[in-house]
Amino acid sequence: MTKIFYFDADGYFQNIGWAQSDKKGMLLMPTNATTVAPSLDEAYFYKWDKEQNAWLAEKKPTDASELVDQVVDHKSQTPHMIELRKILENLTKDNPRYRDERGTKEEGYHHKVVYIPEPTQDEKDLEAAEQEEQELLQKLRDTDYIAIKIAEGAVEEDEQERYEEIKAQRKEWRDQVNALRASQQALTAKISEAKA
Repeated sequence: MTKIFYFDADGYFQNIGWAQSDKKGMLLMPTNATTVAPSLDEAYFYKWDKEQNAWLAEKKPTDASELVDQVVDHKSQTPHMIELRKILENLTKDNPRYRDERGTKEEGYHHKVVYIPEPTQDEKDLEAAEQEEQELLQKLRDTDYIAIKIAEGAVEEDEQERYEEIKAQRKEWRDQVNALRASQQALTAKISEAKA
């Protein structure tokens, strides 16, 4: 019995096996194996090169930037692809600059790392304006009951002064929301124009 080293359809090391010899002493080798042993360093993938009759070491990605635009098959169950998918998922999980983009059925179901550029100042300003608008809208929702009480004439005398202050504050919040919405429209147009 002779130790042999299997490779997958893409040529990547798959596993170790054994081959027998026939009666004439000829090794019964499968077409997807070699007797040449790879180094099997955990930091590398090994790909068989038939022309050089050698294993070529490919460093495993350690940063998402190394995988940008590389298509990783979603359906392949080879050890190489399974590990590469795990690496890709780990490097993009909770990563603000890179994401795992999945291909559609028409594209052939795959994973691909996509770089997310740093937001421009306009994009940051837009996000801040949207956040501030939501906070103001929440303040308005939290005080809606007062507006209803005033509209229904159900305000007690001792509450009158405080409710008038809240009523004035609500008007100020609505004015701020309107100003923020106008600002968001201008920023959205500016961002779209810059990307065009």
